[in-house]
Amino acid sequence: MTNPSDHASNHPLPEQPRWLARDVEEVAPRPALTRRRIVLKALNLVEEHGLDALTMRRVASALDVTPMSLYNHVADKAELVDLMVDFLIGDVVAKLPQDQGDWEAKLRAQARHNHDMWRAHPGIVRVYAEGVTMGPNGLLNTEYALGLLRDAGFCAEEAAAAFMLLYRWSMATLLVGRTRPVSRHVDPPPAPRSKEDRLRAYFSAVPLEEIPNIEATVMHLTGSSIEFGLDIILGGLKERLKRNAKATHEAEAEAEAEAEARGGPKAAP
Repeated sequence: MTNPSDHASNHPLPEQPRWLARDVEEVAPRPALTRRRIVLKALNLVEEHGLDALTMRRVASALDVTPMSLYNHVADKAELVDLMVDFLIGDVVAKLPQDQGDWEAKLRAQARHNHDMWRAHPGIVRVYAEGVTMGPNGLLNTEYALGLLRDAGFCAEEAAAAFMLLYRWSMATLLVGRTRPVSRHVDPPPAPRSKEDRLRAYFSAVPLEEIPNIEATVMHLTGSSIEFGLDIILGGLKERLKRNAKATHEAEAEAEAEAEARGGPKAAP
């Protein structure tokens, strides 16, 4: 039994115990609205419904808050899209190799991480066709690539050109749409299993004898791998470094020869 002395005098006993109602469920407190929660919910909506369907009102509804409450954290849809893009790039930045391999291996790894990340989020990648604001993760991702190129020996101008080449090419591989099937009444096969399947679905607008090269390469016209492109670009950059080094060596040798011919001191190494 309860001893009356157990109760403080300033807390009078209720008339009867305050029973828990069987038909009322406790509602967990709503988590605080944060910029991160808004961004994550917006990403889910874009992946499910597409970027065109993204509105502040729709995000608010999905979070069960009022649209005006979003504006305490995000200025407008444009800023929200910038936040989404930079949030995704943060996953790439976290995976950037720091100590493994030379500049080529690190640049290749970065390009793969970028490609894989955007390929996993096709709903939002097309914002790059319109332009985005550089956030902290975007800047760190860019700084990493430019640092690798400059440390490899490229001058500032060439490092910038090489970076833009890699950036634009890798994004283009994601922004180019898939080929539609020839018939407007037939859905494209999910994964054509044979040459005949692909030719029938996509390349039957003219007789096969008129497209022998397409027929010969049809099973490889998928664009699913970036390795060939990376090999070409990175191989070309390596050759550029070799030519630069050769040109520098030849210029130094010529300067030294001219100095000797004039009887002056040799050019400093």
